Amino acid sequence: MTIEPPVRRNPTVAFRAAHDLPLRLEVVTLAPDHLLLRDRPHYRTFHVLAFFQEARGEHFINGERFEARPNELLVLAPTHLYDGRALEEAAGRLVLFGLDALPSDERDTWTTRSWLVDREPTYVLPPVEAAAWLEGIDALANEVQERRTRYLDAARAYLTLLTTRVDRLAEERGDPRPMPSPLVRSVFALIDANFREPFSLRHVAERLHRSDAYVAHVVRRETGRTVLDWIHERRLVEARRLLLETAWPVDRVAAHSGYGDVTHFINRFRRSMNMTPAAWRRGLRASRVEKRDGQ
Repeated sequence: MTIEPPVRRNPTVAFRAAHDLPLRLEVVTLAPDHLLLRDRPHYRTFHVLAFFQEARGEHFINGERFEARPNELLVLAPTHLYDGRALEEAAGRLVLFGLDALPSDERDTWTTRSWLVDREPTYVLPPVEAAAWLEGIDALANEVQERRTRYLDAARAYLTLLTTRVDRLAEERGDPRPMPSPLVRSVFALIDANFREPFSLRHVAERLHRSDAYVAHVVRRETGRTVLDWIHERRLVEARRLLLETAWPVDRVAAHSGYGDVTHFINRFRRSMNMTPAAWRRGLRASRVEKRDGQ
């Protein structure tokens, strides 16, 4: 697989498979010098299941620090801002995949799940379960490499087994329901398409031809959060992307993220990230300088 490093103003990693598979799917060995671990904070155009057999140091996801631990699983969506440069040791396996690698009926579910794990996309596995994960990843890798009869069907099946295991880990931890109802998936789709505009529970309910109260109740019951919470969450994902990728002033970032009032935006950002947008951006730039000076 050839991974294309991000450019200065567009830190989004993409990949083109080195093989001729008609799917965006690859299993690679995780090593400390892998681009996904050593590049500056970045987004991706694909999903990642990163299983760390050995790990020491720390990594940052959406600016939040996580201690790296052995037998740890990272579930990274394209919207997760990831920085692994502080990892001192890393060994394991990476499964990189686009939604096209999943069966068609699983794609919406996995997209929705990536919203629900945004806050804590890490799991530490007990030894027996860690061994099962390695077996599953190796089985997937063998199908991709050996290409025996119906290998594409088998590869999708093994990948679905891994994503199902993620759902079960989330359920055991008490995360929001990993496979929400069609109504909640429709709510997320509407938010994703309209978050830059004035948008509220009322707008969502009108588009779905349901009452405000009903939509609010279902979303709260299944996700533990309100529709407005999710609208703000999507706007803040966009804001972090713009703060990283552009040199725009904060008021322009706010406007392009769906906030007409920059003060409201700053307050929301501070509540989510425990710092202002300007401080968050300065922290990323400082880490780049520190990393460059240390090399």
